[in-house]
Amino acid sequence: MIGKEKGLKISKTSVANKTLSTFYNLGKKYYGNDFGGSDENVGEPKIVLREQLYFALGDRTRVDVELETCRSNKELRTFNISGIGTAVMLESSYRALALNYHNYKRLTEKSSFGLLSSNNSESNKRAKSEPRSKKSSSELEKQVLRDFHNGILLHWTDLSITKDEVITFLSLEDSDYLENVFMVLSRTGFLVRKTDAPSGASFHFSFPGIGKIGERITEARRNVLSRI
Repeated sequence: MIGKEKGLKISKTSVANKTLSTFYNLGKKYYGNDFGGSDENVGEPKIVLREQLYFALGDRTRVDVELETCRSNKELRTFNISGIGTAVMLESSYRALALNYHNYKRLTEKSSFGLLSSNNSESNKRAKSEPRSKKSSSELEKQVLRDFHNGILLHWTDLSITKDEVITFLSLEDSDYLENVFMVLSRTGFLVRKTDAPSGASFHFSFPGIGKIGERITEARRNVLSRI
């Protein structure tokens, strides 16, 4: 049973939800006691694969049903990693990632030694010398992600969303800002256009760094198979 862990809001229906409990236990196992915290220094997204929940609980049907309940209760979100499967993340972590994307970007640009690489140092020097008009792109990014959080993530739990739904939820009338919304959300990795939908008409929710995580999972699986 899940206790009152920091940063994790538990609904009355979640106490009996074995999938949520198992997800949280796996998260603590893989990521330590900070899993589920509300620290604004958002690092790499912390996920658990649905297949790991299947293995831990031994009941695929129960996992699928309870994951859907968790998604409806705004406790967990699920994402498809191409060629890998379904990734599961705390809803609160996903929202924090949107609100603190600039921290995520800063932290993930650091090398394994905790120092900025020479390329990033050069880019920082260039940024300091850029005109104010060019620096406004950072503020635009923050505004779009804040609107994405407040206008969509707080209300929308489906796995995908259409362009018209985004426009409706954000009450977008400014055509210039509208264009920037989809550009920023695609560039930062929060929305990925569906390949089977008309160009730009529908998007899957995603998260920054999903491709790198998929690559590492593939490599880990390859290493395991090579030892069998």
